[in-house]
Amino acid sequence: MPWETRGGSRRYYYRYVNVDGRCKRTYAGTGDRAELAAAEDQQRRIRQQLDHQSWVVQLAAVDASLSLLSELIQRSDLSCRTNLVLEGNYKHASDWRRKRTPSS
Repeated sequence: MPWETRGGSRRYYYRYVNVDGRCKRTYAGTGDRAELAAAEDQQRRIRQQLDHQSWVVQLAAVDASLSLLSELIQRSDLSCRTNLVLEGNYKHASDWRRKRTPSS
């Protein structure tokens, strides 16, 4: 916990920060200064949670759009293939080719 009690009633506030990939405890103060630091940290945590929730909502919207786009691509591909076959084309390997007509 960031708050530490010593001597029965004395409270000290510490922050944990990453320094070179390692977690380090830094002294933030006592009394009013510590209360202000604790309030700032709480506001930062709340802001991060709201940003995360917003990000999750945006990702869900993108996923929904991508699924609609995928369905549209599949349907247009099917329509295109159908039209090519009806016009007398066939697929050779990965290429579409027109069927040869017998010469008279």
